[in-house]
Amino acid sequence: MWTKASKMRRAVTGVFIGSVLFLASNAGADVLSDQSGAILVYPKVTVDTSGVFGAPQDTIIQMTNTSNSVVSARCFYINATGHCSNNDEPCNEQVACETGATCVPQWNKRDFRLTLTKRQPLAWRASEGLSDLPCDGIGSPDGCALGSNIGADGSVSSIPPVQEDPFYGELRCIQVDSESFQPTVGLNDGNLRGGDLKGEATIVSIVADAPDARKYNAVGIQSMANNNNDDVLQIGGVDAEYNACPSVLTLNHLFEGATVIYGAGAGSSTVRTDLTVVPCGVDYLTDTTDPIVLQFLIFNEFEQRFSASTSFDCWRNLALADVDTRLGPFGDSFSIFSASVQGTLGGQTRVRPVGNANQSNGILGVLDERWMSASSGPERTAATNVHFEGAVSIGDQMILSPDN
Repeated sequence: MWTKASKMRRAVTGVFIGSVLFLASNAGADVLSDQSGAILVYPKVTVDTSGVFGAPQDTIIQMTNTSNSVVSARCFYINATGHCSNNDEPCNEQVACETGATCVPQWNKRDFRLTLTKRQPLAWRASEGLSDLPCDGIGSPDGCALGSNIGADGSVSSIPPVQEDPFYGELRCIQVDSESFQPTVGLNDGNLRGGDLKGEATIVSIVADAPDARKYNAVGIQSMANNNNDDVLQIGGVDAEYNACPSVLTLNHLFEGATVIYGAGAGSSTVRTDLTVVPCGVDYLTDTTDPIVLQFLIFNEFEQRFSASTSFDCWRNLALADVDTRLGPFGDSFSIFSASVQGTLGGQTRVRPVGNANQSNGILGVLDERWMSASSGPERTAATNVHFEGAVSIGDQMILSPDN
């Protein structure tokens, strides 16, 4: 007899690739999703194998060393799963706590480090991790040669699972020197030593006993020649060690509740869109971030302009219709993101972080489209591009913590 968790295991093991979620880089942007970088950001990692928050799901993380040299990385899972104040049960903006209790967000990390052989690809389930990394099978009885997933200090690479299940959060990996494990520039002259790590994430869900998948490319931030190899990473701005993060995200999307007809009229679905955003600058030493206000400028097909705003700290995933109405589906039809309010099926939204001259405010994000059917629930997940525009002028800092 299959349980939800066993169905999830079989679906993820088979790696069903259906709908695809992409991040596309804009020509003027300084972060990329189609090339390797020295910092990889996976903005959305979800694990819910028992279906606490809806359809059971897990995330397959892929990472590749694109260089002909051994490459190491220091990585950080960031757990943003909320818990109810009265009983510590998991919660989020769609799953509320009991009356009188509040959903308390959290921001805690789990770090690990790994070493990849030249040109090595790697994949793992976020719910399970890898107790040891596959090696090339030469040089020692256990199949691992020195330099094959073993750091210069003799430590064997391993990847832990995420902190809890369900889990909502992100993953970041920073390319480091294989001996000192301090941040470094890339090793490949072919991309001006911008970095050697390339990544993808596939979120696999079980919907009506069938797998559904959506995939996006990890955001790559490339290194620059000026890198002092310490744990304070200067991303853009004065004395930049890495390219700057974008100051604007541009979303091309269908409006909420838009009806999509497919299969030569055989079926139709309504659209609901989720946006996930993370700050570019983080402090893993003190586990703190600065609150960021997001301003939304929405344009419909008539080029009429609307605006809204919201805020977040370390990580936020919300439906577009929840930006300007109460959480949940109750007020969706009154949202400025609603197709019935806009009068057109699609449009463009520009998301800009609002800060001051002394606050870093770069952001990164991904966008999910969910096509819903009234009779059978979610049918499929679709994709839309997130374009990165411009670069923050004052820069961001990513402060690493020592390995635990």
